[in-house]
Amino acid sequence: IGGVETSIPMGKPTITERTDWRIRFTGTAEGAGLTFAATGWMEQDGMVGVELIYAPKDGQPLTVDALRIEYPVAGDVAECLASVGPGNNFAAMTATVLPAQKQGRLWTTFDTGRPGAQMQVGSFYPHVWLGNERRGFQWWADSDKGWFPDNDIPAHEVTRDGSAVVLINHIIGKPVQLSGARTMAFTWIASPFKPLPKGWRMFAATEDGTFSVPHRGTRINPKTGKKYLQRGIANWINPESYDPAEWGTLWAEQKAKADAFVQQRRAFDLFGARSSVFWQHMSFQLIGWGRKSMEDDVFKYFGDEWLDKGLDTWNPSYRDYAMHLLNRAFSEGGVVSTYWDLSFPILFASPLSGLSYQLPDGRWQPGYNTLNCRRFFQRLWAVQDANGLNPGCTGTHSTQAYIFPALPWIDAVLDGERDWNIDVSDQDWVDYYPKERMRAMSVPHTWGVGICWMSNFSTNDATKKLRAKTSQAEYVWMHDSWINPYLVYATAARMPDTILDWGMNNPDVTYTPYWRNPHVTSKDPELLVSLWTIPGEGAARVLLGIFNYNRKTAK
Repeated sequence: IGGVETSIPMGKPTITERTDWRIRFTGTAEGAGLTFAATGWMEQDGMVGVELIYAPKDGQPLTVDALRIEYPVAGDVAECLASVGPGNNFAAMTATVLPAQKQGRLWTTFDTGRPGAQMQVGSFYPHVWLGNERRGFQWWADSDKGWFPDNDIPAHEVTRDGSAVVLINHIIGKPVQLSGARTMAFTWIASPFKPLPKGWRMFAATEDGTFSVPHRGTRINPKTGKKYLQRGIANWINPESYDPAEWGTLWAEQKAKADAFVQQRRAFDLFGARSSVFWQHMSFQLIGWGRKSMEDDVFKYFGDEWLDKGLDTWNPSYRDYAMHLLNRAFSEGGVVSTYWDLSFPILFASPLSGLSYQLPDGRWQPGYNTLNCRRFFQRLWAVQDANGLNPGCTGTHSTQAYIFPALPWIDAVLDGERDWNIDVSDQDWVDYYPKERMRAMSVPHTWGVGICWMSNFSTNDATKKLRAKTSQAEYVWMHDSWINPYLVYATAARMPDTILDWGMNNPDVTYTPYWRNPHVTSKDPELLVSLWTIPGEGAARVLLGIFNYNRKTAK
């Protein structure tokens, strides 16, 4: 204010509500002619959400030169940066290792790209994470409402200041006249978001398989004499019938088949008992591709707010309805796992969605539905828990752009939907997912979530395809990812028997990635060596994974 920089001291919050799973708090601060009032919550996974109101202290218009919120992270923790935005499989995103010795500016949203942010004004991205596979700090907001977005000032910036790496959010980047109160909302959380459960390497994965049969596309509509689903896919949670009175009977028939399948397979294949194309597993599109039920009257009433231009908002009433149906699918229909495709950060520009806001020039600045999706997956986890299904019940597909606020309530992410024509491309799968990207975004330990991989290669040469898939498998194994259903089933889709016999599913296994392995090293930086140990066995049991990062030169 007036060319003078002031740091606003933050007081101790006042707890206003305590429950087993969430506390609520308030807080106030003031300085430089401004007042600040916060209301917020912290939930059982550690996420903190804040609504912060700032205003001129005396109620009179005030010129503010700049306003920023800074989050310092210890430099030995903030080794990597990840920031994701819109674009789905080809999202505008950055996932990289930060230069260890560089001081000053390390990254801004201009590096990821202002056009990629898809804002009417500014370069707001919903997500910035700083950390490593051991711990980290994540910031997320669905919208820059309450900010003063500007095309010339990056919304987010990361700098190194001495021993700290600092995330800076530029709420006000240029002098503005603040004439009244403004409200902004944001969240933060420490990573990993939760412990990986016992035995996770044998079941924390996901796959689709049931967008149509057997749940859809099998029954005949007696009124038309044709199948309810003629072709393509559907998103119905309910059994195939437009008459809800029939659903209970149909679910009971499905449950008998599903229960028998799970009982027969569970003893020797935990993941397979919950996946595959059968009644115990259901696939959905989280966003788009049609309604989640066949109840026409319900969607005639709620449809406009539930599906904004065909995209699922997952607002409160929509979540209520979905949980009602999913609880019945679990308890009455024998479903034990679900797969949610298109689980991406999605922008909504329509005012009807309740996720956008109007700019001074009349345009609508879009916002995300990701915190709505967090609430959806939180409630889904609770419904699954009531049916005795956790952990291992929920998977999402999120190539390149995970819905990070929801990950504490998800068991596995399926990444890697990129098709390679290996007859003509001069690159391979590893080139597209380099070690910096994997280290910054795709290690299960970073988030406490299993990460598995699609494997799409186009070629008429079966030997070449097998070689490409094998190389991909060995590379993702280096990052402690062992269940990958889209790889070669006979050799790589499951953990190899020799690795399982070594004891990889032991709950005490310790993983040391190649970038942090002091025990077995190479002078060649392209020779990657990851290490697994089982402590407490004398000198400890050791397993090495060795990978040649240079695909052109033998090592």
